[in-house]
Amino acid sequence: MNNFLKIVAIAAILAVVASGPALRADAASSGVQYDQLVKLIMSSQSAPQAGTFESDWQTSMNAIQTANAQPQHHGLFGNIMNSLNQAKNAMSIFQTGAPSTEYYWNGWQRSDDPSSQTATITKPQQHQVIYLDLKNKTYRIEDTSVHPITETPPPYERPQGPSGAPPPSPQPGTAKVKITASSTSLGSKVVGGQQADGYRYEFKIASTQATGSCTNGTFQTAMTVWDSRLAEPKLASVAGPQVHRAPVAPNPELGSFKMGCKPTVTARTHLGPTPPADRLAMWELVALNMGAQTSQGSASGGFQTMIERGNVKTLGPGDASLFEIPAGFTKATPSPSSSP
Repeated sequence: MNNFLKIVAIAAILAVVASGPALRADAASSGVQYDQLVKLIMSSQSAPQAGTFESDWQTSMNAIQTANAQPQHHGLFGNIMNSLNQAKNAMSIFQTGAPSTEYYWNGWQRSDDPSSQTATITKPQQHQVIYLDLKNKTYRIEDTSVHPITETPPPYERPQGPSGAPPPSPQPGTAKVKITASSTSLGSKVVGGQQADGYRYEFKIASTQATGSCTNGTFQTAMTVWDSRLAEPKLASVAGPQVHRAPVAPNPELGSFKMGCKPTVTARTHLGPTPPADRLAMWELVALNMGAQTSQGSASGGFQTMIERGNVKTLGPGDASLFEIPAGFTKATPSPSSSP
């Protein structure tokens, strides 16, 4: 999937769920390791700039060290104080960025979370996901061949009303929709220690002449990305039965419209250069803005998500032990409340 299609896909997903940090990059088969920060930035904050990974990473690590050094209190009031400290630490990570270290080799992936002192190793060929508790030196293994991941969503169930009866069907409606996508080259510079090429993408859906359950309004998203010259890593594919996929809608960009609304695309415009595909991004900033016209007036909202990467290293066969259970780790004992 090239980067232009990525922004269209991200726009469609954000329009539906309007939540969460930016999606993580595809996992890798080309031996590589890097540190990563994910931030959620509100619209009231100033837009961040690429090229500050080293200081941002150190700030995040300092915040985690401060949180881990806090003493644990006991008793009723101690538990309250511990909860307040946890909330404060979570807000600190929210502001400084959620850190992780990503490792990819031989079609495997490992992700270390320093804030929780855990690691997750994914081995598709072996149908294994290994969870490591780095603090307590324990592990557990999930067999994905027993509980395979499916991409077919469960059937939709309409919510029930107060009386237990389903609510009335949504009022039908129509709207005229214009979709505009554009891209701009930003040149080249060093980002996260890697030579990178920059691009800015803008994507807009404008709905007009709305009737019924449709509404007039706009959905806009913009993404600035600095792509390295390194290949984007990918998880190994697994031989076996094909995964059943849900059918793809002909216009996924329209997935945010309400049930009953049947918009018609009247124009679709694409302007600007098409960047190279499948590059490891060193820095991504996705800005989301939505505005709608309702009977009470206009409403809008937006936020930004950012991923920045650095400390890139090459991995080879000598690093295979990173994807194994470390020596001295013991199997975790299931809690009494866990399922058999």
